[in-house]
Amino acid sequence: MSFKEISTWIMLALFAALGFAYVSPMIETRSFASAGGEQILGFVIAFVVLFTIAHIVIAIAAPKAANAAEDERDHRIELYGERAGAYALGAVVLFGLAVALITDNRLFANIFFLGLVWSEIVKAAWQLALYRRDA
Repeated sequence: MSFKEISTWIMLALFAALGFAYVSPMIETRSFASAGGEQILGFVIAFVVLFTIAHIVIAIAAPKAANAAEDERDHRIELYGERAGAYALGAVVLFGLAVALITDNRLFANIFFLGLVWSEIVKAAWQLALYRRDA
């Protein structure tokens, strides 16, 4: 696997795990309005720290791969993944706007934040599917 593919696996795993940890209390309380700014900030900090640590570890384990230049295949796969993520984000944003017009609470912020998380999961999964298809 290329460094870029390993990085994408890490991103997918972190977004899925942290996204599940973020949404679990909301599912338990049956309210998407229960989380707020502190939880979002904690999610972002945890993601950045864990993603950085993971990249340091894989760069130490495979320095040649970490320093390898991206090829045309990497750029194409990244583009297709970004496009799929953008479609997913657009759909959630439209849904969030519709909900925001109906309600006036934390639901608005949580739908948009989870939309960002979902779009990143879609992007990473799509890129990995393209990597595996071409493998």
